[in-house]
Amino acid sequence: MILLIHARPEEAETGAERLRSLGHVVQVHPFATAGLTAKAAGAEAVVISLERLPAHGLAVGTVLRRTKRTRTVPIVFAGGDPEKVARVKAALPDALYAEWPKMGAALKKALAGGGRDVVVPPDYMERWAHRPLWAKLGIREKKTVGLIGAPDGFAETLGDLPEGARLMEDPRGACDIWLWFVWSQESLLADLPYVDARAGGRPLWIAWPKLKTAKTRAQTGLSQFVVRKAALALGLVDYKICSIDAAWSAMVVTRKAVRKT
Repeated sequence: MILLIHARPEEAETGAERLRSLGHVVQVHPFATAGLTAKAAGAEAVVISLERLPAHGLAVGTVLRRTKRTRTVPIVFAGGDPEKVARVKAALPDALYAEWPKMGAALKKALAGGGRDVVVPPDYMERWAHRPLWAKLGIREKKTVGLIGAPDGFAETLGDLPEGARLMEDPRGACDIWLWFVWSQESLLADLPYVDARAGGRPLWIAWPKLKTAKTRAQTGLSQFVVRKAALALGLVDYKICSIDAAWSAMVVTRKAVRKT
């Protein structure tokens, strides 16, 4: 079985049919870690589409390489913008990369040599661990940062900002970057349209409590997948995730670009 991972399973059928035409049994899985490793562990190879949300494709590949039971499963990345594919290749050099018309040859090579010279990349969050928090959040000189619901002491957590950058608690005017701390799924769903409107198309970081225990998840109802689903429902896509501190994670969202026809 070949596991095809795609940002939008409803758009994955073309690739799935191509794989089936090569004689493979195919299962499709979304860009989500829930159930991912169990399915990947039973696959002959994993094909990850980079045509949409390549950063998430990299995150999925990283999870597979860092999990013992899926570490040696061959990975083939399909399609994608060459510049963004190069970034994925730098992090996961042992995987194979191919455009869809050449997928047959790439899969044949992967299945013949899977498990050799596997590279275990650092955790996705660890890549940014040594950068100051303001840099992770994209705060630059003379930028204003609008805070909504920030916990006490967050300014100290953020540390010294670049010259001219300012934090504004619950501002009424426009800001260059917004950071919203959301404490529950109920608040996320009810308030996201309002917060998105306030952001006015500027980068909006949505922060949620880290899920250290199942109890925390039950109390808040929040995870990166819950936040992403809520954002997508409003036409927002995320393009970066970071760890704020021991208690909070965040992802930044923006409006989907409208494709010209």
